[in-house]
Amino acid sequence: GFVEAGVPAELGGGGASVAELSAALRKLAYHCGSTALAFSMHTHQVAIPAWRWRHQKVAAVEPLLKRVAAERLMLISTGGADWIGGSGEAVAVEGGYRITAKKVFCSASPVGDLMMTGAVLKGQDGAPDEVLHFAVPFSSPNVRRLDTWHTLGMRASGSHDVFIDGHVVPDAGIAMRRRAAEWHPVFQIIATTAIPLIYAVYVGV
Repeated sequence: GFVEAGVPAELGGGGASVAELSAALRKLAYHCGSTALAFSMHTHQVAIPAWRWRHQKVAAVEPLLKRVAAERLMLISTGGADWIGGSGEAVAVEGGYRITAKKVFCSASPVGDLMMTGAVLKGQDGAPDEVLHFAVPFSSPNVRRLDTWHTLGMRASGSHDVFIDGHVVPDAGIAMRRRAAEWHPVFQIIATTAIPLIYAVYVGV
């Protein structure tokens, strides 16, 4: 039940709070830092939409949360490659966007189901660049895990690079759009939800 622990109970999950999840990750990290760090990346990708569903009444995140609970999907974060500036390229095509990107530090990617990521759409006619946010399934033939994570110590976190080579995200799959390289209010939620979960691992280590 750990995969779905952060999903609200009303949506089929364990209903654990960020404080409870942090305590669990800290305890896990005492025994295996790699497992805890990899799992913290999934955990914060669940905790953020759970917070938005509970406190902002964002209905759009509900299908994802229900799938995590029902199918026990592992969500992989590319925050190490993206953050505010974004990375990769999105090109508009009929019905969606073709994505080309290399994402680094994709912890737990060997067992990932969905990669929660984004790419930069160049502005046209003087318009600013945008970052598009979306999920990419690892089952796509245009997604490849690269065997790059040959570290010592934290090798078992599986933080390989992942290459997206022409995967097309449909228009309906774009979860959010924002101006590239500028602070967006959603980062307030990310920073106050994700960072405690990740730092709890280091406390445990």
